Amino acid sequence: MIIKVPHGNGECFDFDTDNLPLGARFDRLLETLRSSDVQLMVHYAIAHGYKKHPKLAMKIIEQVIEKGMDTGRTSLLMLLACKLQAGADGIDVVQRIGGLESTTFDILKGFASLKRKSYDAALFLFRKAGFQLGVEICNYYTGNYLEAKKSMNKVIRGYCIVKEARDVKEICKATVLLESEGIRNALYRLNASDEYDDETNTDVMIRQAEELVEKGDFVKAKDLIDRIPRNAESLYLRGKIEHISGSTENAKRWYMESLECDKLFIKSEYNLQRILQQKMRDVSYPSKEFSDFKVYMQIKNGVNDVNLNGCSDEFRDVISAVLGGRRKTDVGLRRYMKLIGNCWIENFVVMNNIGYFMCRGIRPFDRHKENEEDGSDKFLVGSIGENCSTEQEGLVSEGVKYLEMALDVCPDQYREAIKYNIGYATEDKQMLRECTIKEAELVLSVAGDGIEHASEELELMGYHHMQRKEFKLAKKILQRMDTVYSSIALGNMCIRSFIKDNNESALENAMDAFSKGLRSYYCGNGVGICLALSGRYEEAAQIFREVVVDWKGGYVNLGNIMVCMKRYKEAMEAFLNVSSMRYSRRMLGMLCRVVDTIESYMACMNEGLSDIKGRLFELLVLEERLEEAEQLDVDDAELLNMYNRKKEEVKERGMDLKRKRNEINEYRKRRNASYNKE
Repeated sequence: MIIKVPHGNGECFDFDTDNLPLGARFDRLLETLRSSDVQLMVHYAIAHGYKKHPKLAMKIIEQVIEKGMDTGRTSLLMLLACKLQAGADGIDVVQRIGGLESTTFDILKGFASLKRKSYDAALFLFRKAGFQLGVEICNYYTGNYLEAKKSMNKVIRGYCIVKEARDVKEICKATVLLESEGIRNALYRLNASDEYDDETNTDVMIRQAEELVEKGDFVKAKDLIDRIPRNAESLYLRGKIEHISGSTENAKRWYMESLECDKLFIKSEYNLQRILQQKMRDVSYPSKEFSDFKVYMQIKNGVNDVNLNGCSDEFRDVISAVLGGRRKTDVGLRRYMKLIGNCWIENFVVMNNIGYFMCRGIRPFDRHKENEEDGSDKFLVGSIGENCSTEQEGLVSEGVKYLEMALDVCPDQYREAIKYNIGYATEDKQMLRECTIKEAELVLSVAGDGIEHASEELELMGYHHMQRKEFKLAKKILQRMDTVYSSIALGNMCIRSFIKDNNESALENAMDAFSKGLRSYYCGNGVGICLALSGRYEEAAQIFREVVVDWKGGYVNLGNIMVCMKRYKEAMEAFLNVSSMRYSRRMLGMLCRVVDTIESYMACMNEGLSDIKGRLFELLVLEERLEEAEQLDVDDAELLNMYNRKKEEVKERGMDLKRKRNEINEYRKRRNASYNKE
């Protein structure tokens, strides 16, 4: 907007509110206004143009007052507003205005009381003036967030949500509200923007101080914190500096002072309890955040029997998913779906595990075709199943999307594992089919440092040629790699070579390959297989017991080891954990006949193996557990005759016992009668 300012002799100059004179230009403007006969309303309009520069606006208004241009109190009210906007409490101006009865004056006095943190006085003045926004601001500062959040003002609602926020979703809600109002300082504080309006704003200074503390530049951080008004966050940052420096007593003092400013400030509570964690087990505190951290520390310290009373739903969800024990695929998927955006667990971990659960049941680890034809391989080496339905392929595609989201945001140390999961889930997909021998040879021709830039292509080529059973070329490619995937692939090829040709060196090569990739439990499984094939059964069993925590296929290997050691009951226990697998059911059917106990047959019956019902019926009859036998509903004539004979035998034995009891009773009666006669 252009304001025409008279400049003597009927001349005037243009004042552009979109291009404000600052610095020396402002001084010239101020001198012009002092020496010229400029109307009062023009002074006010120019001062309003400096609304984002309240200290400069104050100089214009003070000049108006000095010149005696305003005989009323309008200029004083404007001066008070400018002082409040500039960060002063304006008490001197309030005293100059005196006992003016004015709604505007009451509102400004209310803001002056807010500056002095006299919230009761501010609330009284705002209510007197009927200024609802001021009442809502007081509700925010006094911690009455429930009422403050009812405000129609998006900024107040946004700040209230930030104060109470305990997860990313709530922070996102606040960000949307603040973005709609263009509150750049607050958005900068929330890391939602790298731009701000005022470097002296508290929100801006707090973020800058946090960044300095994270970098370890404590001298600059302390200088900046000294300029921040005393509040929970500035006191927390002082405590964090002491905490990082190793001065826990000083850190504890600052954290406690921070909590005096805001008893719900979770960062101070969390770090204070880190210092006091040894005393936590006997402490209770009416705070979900405290209860969450208390249980977290108990689990970290090896306490298994924890009490989740008082814990937040988000923390309970994490405990259920992560520490809920062995679980079915659909159960695990549901639990991890609830963890998206959960503040207690990294989102890339959640995405990876969702993708894993989506693909786990559909890409089952099963026996490789080569091994089925050969018939000599007892151990699963991690080959992926085939013939998935269209619906299942859709679920795999969905799982891959989650895995790719995890790969986009995960730290570098986890990329190998997530890349392997993606490769596992996308086997036989188009990107692998498009790899040709010519392309593989082209990649193999890369020399020197260039080979590192083609690492992903090399993995795909090696995988492609494994699928085509071109094992020599696949091995040549994968030997150039040093990743988890290449270790698994090389190990698997060496095991197959050992099984096919009984080549001892191949088994040693497999062990070497798997040992390089022990970050993956698939490689751990491979080491177990190598030990088993070497006859070191006990060591292999220990490995498989660790593997089964992450991969159920390990139960098959554990069961086979137990068979090799003739520990058939333990073998059955292992196979029962994967009874849905065809191989496991076949083994259970054989093992229960070897163990030949009622308990073993009943366990198999519970898993749906019906072909052993006859032998279970026979054992139950032999042990005279006839009621249980009858429930099996056997229709074999020979077994039914056996049942009927045993039933008659039991009945006759019962009648014989009854007859003998009666004879004994009669004898006792006669004996007692003879004693009485004597």
